[in-house]
Amino acid sequence: MSIIGSLSTLRAPVGHPRHRQLGKFSALAVGALFLTAFGNVMAAPPVEVTGELDVIIKEDFDRGHFEHDYFLRDDDGQNWYQLEFERMPPGHLRSGQRIKVRGQPQGRKFQVESLDEQGIAALQSGALPDAQLTDARKAVVLMVDLTNAKASTRYTLAQITGQMYTNSYSVDGLYREASLGQTRFPADTDGNGQADVFGPLTINYDNSTCNYYDWAYAAEAAAQAAGVNLSLYRHRVFVLPRYSDLPACAWAGLANVGCGTYCRAWIAEGESGMVYAHELGHNLNLAHAGTDPENDGVINSVYGDYSDPMGLSRSWHVFNASHIDQMGWYASIPGAITTIVASGAYDLAAIGNAPMVSGAPSALKIAKPDTGDFYYLSYRQPISYDSSLSSTYTGGVNIHRYQGSGYGYTSHIKTLADGAVFTDSVNTITVTQMSRSSGYATVEISFGGSSGSCTAATPTVAMSPATITVRTGATASFAVAVANQDSASCTGTFFTLGYANSTVTGSLSPTSLTLAAGQTGNGSLAVNTSVADGRYSLTVSATDTDGVAPSHSSSGQGNATLVVDGTAPSIPTGLTGTSDRQGKITLSWLASTDALSGVAGYTVYRNSVSIGQATNTSFTDTSTVSGTSYAYTVSARDAVGNASSQSSAVTVKANSKPGKLK
Repeated sequence: MSIIGSLSTLRAPVGHPRHRQLGKFSALAVGALFLTAFGNVMAAPPVEVTGELDVIIKEDFDRGHFEHDYFLRDDDGQNWYQLEFERMPPGHLRSGQRIKVRGQPQGRKFQVESLDEQGIAALQSGALPDAQLTDARKAVVLMVDLTNAKASTRYTLAQITGQMYTNSYSVDGLYREASLGQTRFPADTDGNGQADVFGPLTINYDNSTCNYYDWAYAAEAAAQAAGVNLSLYRHRVFVLPRYSDLPACAWAGLANVGCGTYCRAWIAEGESGMVYAHELGHNLNLAHAGTDPENDGVINSVYGDYSDPMGLSRSWHVFNASHIDQMGWYASIPGAITTIVASGAYDLAAIGNAPMVSGAPSALKIAKPDTGDFYYLSYRQPISYDSSLSSTYTGGVNIHRYQGSGYGYTSHIKTLADGAVFTDSVNTITVTQMSRSSGYATVEISFGGSSGSCTAATPTVAMSPATITVRTGATASFAVAVANQDSASCTGTFFTLGYANSTVTGSLSPTSLTLAAGQTGNGSLAVNTSVADGRYSLTVSATDTDGVAPSHSSSGQGNATLVVDGTAPSIPTGLTGTSDRQGKITLSWLASTDALSGVAGYTVYRNSVSIGQATNTSFTDTSTVSGTSYAYTVSARDAVGNASSQSSAVTVKANSKPGKLK
């Protein structure tokens, strides 16, 4: 889809998730730059590039500010471009997503005119969806020295190893604690008995500019030259000179938002273990933990929730209940996170104690129907990694707000003391803290309800995108949205989700949703595309299985189409070539065909070496030598990357006498 947008300014401070950030250039500045600096380049035909997207978040913690950079790694695996947008790009873009951009390249920059999303590439588990269950996140840490600013003068390898792996409080220990051992960063992936921390690696860059993307490539090359096998690792962590030694860089940490084929994190505050944990959290698709004490949906401080590593605190502590739910860390423990749909008194066990050992949940979840968000109630005590947590969060039940799944900001609204009350008058929800002890808190939850009788309606199910086209064996995932269409006075319903297709196997997450009247719940369907080429109709259903009124006599259904294309386009035919008076050689050929995903372009070879791409059936070779003969072939590629064999060769001699045709 083409990028469209507005340059309107929302009521939010810079760095706020609702603030329209334009990066380094405004739309007017970009236009002026192109008019003055590039002149008739604007008239050049647009170029198309397809590849894997890198979304980078740059964070100035001290000023409470962040912004994003966007890079595209080309399909050739060598070239990359920094993408520049005249308007805001889509907010849902994530690292690892496959995109095609159209526009004007200028060296390493690419001015984007339009952007097409092509789904998620065939990536390892962990990019999307969010859950990182039973996943060893293999990470390598590289200490990087610039020519005039050195990480090695600030830190030792032992200090970095301790922060990441071996200290009594470490990144690995934090994630193990928070996830009940399901997400971890093992120290020794290469099996040599040493933690995977290497350096210092000196690269031929100084600190006069902030070329962090170039620094990463140079450090990776230096590591490989030193014998480090980077292919073993999903995460690449660069410990740089401290941010005070990098005057051109206004940040203390950078990270990929989401994780593609691999993901990176840049640390310019290597003495703070929580900075590592924060940036790696972005790799795992976690957004910031902010504050919204007015509960109006506008985050007051984007890093303001100090109870979560995705806020801003240099002290160790585990994640808030919203992020625990997003990551699915308690999903295998029935009742550990309980959705509340009826008024009553409920106990909460302190996060950090084993969930449900005493029969009490670690979090209570309440739907907020007017916005589709959820309230999360949790109780924190100074236990283990929370031992230094501020009394702001340990003095009572914490109330957070979050969209319920996917990349989205969590907001700390307030912490209740005994007898304190939280009220959502729009949704007639009241929470009162009744009592608390060292291990438990008790709250009274009341739903005011609505007048009138309950009218049950068939739930609706929507799948998006409507169609996904992939190569055989590639990852394909559909978003699923289920809406409870009952009238406001109805109680909540437990819906079981089902999937139907006799050929394509699929996995739903979650497999059930408890939805209040008018509430929408979200999930995903991942399907196995290792099937024969063709188009497949997929169906997801939502069925009332709780046996409690209101009763729904029919199931809701949603449909989508999967197109699997494992067949290359037809081989180009009719290749011919001619040389003009200047010796340039122009090739033309007959169009190839592709029945499923369509022909996306052609690769041109000269003497068996690729020399360029074409989107139509002609190509001009301008890098010829007069009097020299060349053998050309062409192959076709389709929209999902299948490539045909090369065509029959044609030999063309470049004219050697300008002004005369041979």
